[in-house]
Amino acid sequence: MRLPALLSLSICLGLLSACSSRPGPVPLRYQAVSPSGELLAPPTADPDRFRQALVDWFHRSDSNGDGFLDKAEFLADADRSFAAFDRDGDGLITSLELTQMRMESPNRAPPPKPSSRLRPDHLVVGPEQMEAAATESARRGVQPRVAVDPVMSADTNADFRVSLAEMRAQAERRFAQFDANRDGRLSLDEVVERQMRLLKGLRGE
Repeated sequence: MRLPALLSLSICLGLLSACSSRPGPVPLRYQAVSPSGELLAPPTADPDRFRQALVDWFHRSDSNGDGFLDKAEFLADADRSFAAFDRDGDGLITSLELTQMRMESPNRAPPPKPSSRLRPDHLVVGPEQMEAAATESARRGVQPRVAVDPVMSADTNADFRVSLAEMRAQAERRFAQFDANRDGRLSLDEVVERQMRLLKGLRGE
């Protein structure tokens, strides 16, 4: 199974108390992230809340209110995110700027409690490695943290910085990935319901 790099899922490890005696798998929480890297809602185990965060983003991005996202609207969302992430205004996004912006977001994952520990260390992989990560985690009986970062993955020249041109080029590629029927615009089903089907697959439903 190859998972597409569309709206990113941040699959967060549940926190286990050091003194917890409850058996069973580590609970998963899913974070809805826009194609341009905006954290849309706090991590949740509730698929309805996950879906609503994506729906809300879709309608906010649909600036003309016609129920579809055209390429101009999709690129405008990338432009807005770029301006927010480029904290020093130098025309480039660094991983430090991105981390700082997300740490200040009200939708960030809550920090672990002092008495808690994470198990195991998190993995950050691209779509090509997600299947391998899932297979390995199943073998070990644990769940990794998996993230496909829609911002830093735009760094095509590997200089650890993302320019507006790189951000917009990646948005163009993502638009084409979403546009399954090639009509030049994205419906709610093409964007949101596709991600919900991906989420259900990860949940084994």
